[in-house]
Amino acid sequence: MKNSYIGIIGFGSQGKRIFNILKKFKFKNIVIFKVNKFLKNKKIYSNNFNEIKRCDIVFVCSPNNTHLKYIKSLEKKIYIFCEKPPVNNLKDLNIIKKMKLNNVYFNYNYRFSDINSSLKAVKKYNFGKLLYGNIVMAHGLATKKNYKNSWRSRDKNGVYDILGIHIIDLILNNYKISLIEKKLDYFKTNLSPDNAYVSIKLKNFGQIDCYVSYSSPYKQKFEFIFENGVLEIDNKSICFKGPRNTFNNKGFFITPKTLFRKKFNQYNDYNLSLEKSINYFFKYFKNKKFFKKEDTNLSLKSNELMLKNLI
Repeated sequence: MKNSYIGIIGFGSQGKRIFNILKKFKFKNIVIFKVNKFLKNKKIYSNNFNEIKRCDIVFVCSPNNTHLKYIKSLEKKIYIFCEKPPVNNLKDLNIIKKMKLNNVYFNYNYRFSDINSSLKAVKKYNFGKLLYGNIVMAHGLATKKNYKNSWRSRDKNGVYDILGIHIIDLILNNYKISLIEKKLDYFKTNLSPDNAYVSIKLKNFGQIDCYVSYSSPYKQKFEFIFENGVLEIDNKSICFKGPRNTFNNKGFFITPKTLFRKKFNQYNDYNLSLEKSINYFFKYFKNKKFFKKEDTNLSLKSNELMLKNLI
């Protein structure tokens, strides 16, 4: 497998992360596709798409609106690792839903994260039903000078497409969603929405309010309140607290005791989750197996929930 030929389409921040992981895994035959007519390093970069077509594996890390084009242009025998979301409009979604995607894996950042595994772990603490959640994913990308010329600044729904989709997929991996309501705002730039306020309503009760931003100070927070406990995640720790019936010596409710706490760094978790996702992808490639249909359907459902609630 180490001698397989690997192509990378798109070499922004995610493409570079994947390239570094592949080098860590000791892969040597890597070609990066760039549209540029003049390339400085032709040993690594190529502007000839036919070289990508000859690869065994292709990582699609290009702008969201190009994903379908590249998937359609690659041979069915090629294993494709495509960044989320699969597509960015309903017309393309209808097309991709009719395609055979046995060889295509869609990468969503939180599927192999400690955040996702923590949500699944609440069962062992007998926390019961989720009553309410609050999520903040924010940083100041839109304030950087190079943002104006990036593909993110030209995305119709901006930060909602790019960060909000992570939250939708995280919640869909754990709960059934009945409705998504949102409001998009242009705060720091008139290029594309850089603030989104999202309310996710769950089937069988429960609601999660989310704020994603490209114009605020850095903040990452996940808080979930259940019938019988609380899960809190920030950039320092993951903490489970319970039970609900925790009282002081006068019989008044007080903050539940900490049942379990561990150190947590979201930047490290993000990179480790990506590495686990690539490892999962390689297992299927190594054994020449098709990807699970339920994984593909879940990926497309997350995409559909996002698109059907666009303004």
